[in-house]
Amino acid sequence: MELAPAEDAVLVCRHRKHERLEATLAAVFGAAGAVLAEQVAGGRLVLTGGRLVRADRGGFGSAATGSVTDTLWETISAGKDEPRAPRRWMRDAVKAEAYAAVRAGLAERGVARADRGRFLLVFPVTRWTESDPAPCAAVRERVAEAVRQGRPGERLTVLAVLADACGQLQHLPPELDKRSRADRVADLAARTWRGGETAAALLAVAAALTRTEHSAEAAQIAAANG
Repeated sequence: MELAPAEDAVLVCRHRKHERLEATLAAVFGAAGAVLAEQVAGGRLVLTGGRLVRADRGGFGSAATGSVTDTLWETISAGKDEPRAPRRWMRDAVKAEAYAAVRAGLAERGVARADRGRFLLVFPVTRWTESDPAPCAAVRERVAEAVRQGRPGERLTVLAVLADACGQLQHLPPELDKRSRADRVADLAARTWRGGETAAALLAVAAALTRTEHSAEAAQIAAANG
């Protein structure tokens, strides 16, 4: 089963110790970052003067990339023709409920399921879990192998950069310290996109993800994705 890049990102950025797909900050911002990173890799979002601006170009190039990502991008980018700070793009991607949309797509593919019940027999609650743990294990192994070998290709470079920004790359082998991980993902991006502009834009998205996730407003703007 081939998943869309944003779907892979949700699985890579989920909590490593359980199979729940709850709306943790890492997962919520990882999904939002994946939607933006996919546009960067496809040339539809470019960096100019430290800001990201929409460009009318092709997509990521994956047959699995489609409705959910394209619909989210249309919502996020509508009316935004001027260059904008990466953090503003990130906030808009989170507010577009990227995580909820991508997680619903995983449920349609049979990778996740929604178990609905009641808390204290009164309050409705939905718990999201993995129906099939194989896709998550497989994509995490591919990312780890790509980091070890240093030859990941576009898709796995995007996932490695996002996993590092979400704090999940540190839990995948090889275990590296924070500075070494940052150097490794920057090197992967630079070697994947030798022109430099795409790599710089991708790292700008990752930096915006990290800063926004750790901001005082993070929990509030992520709440809609629960």
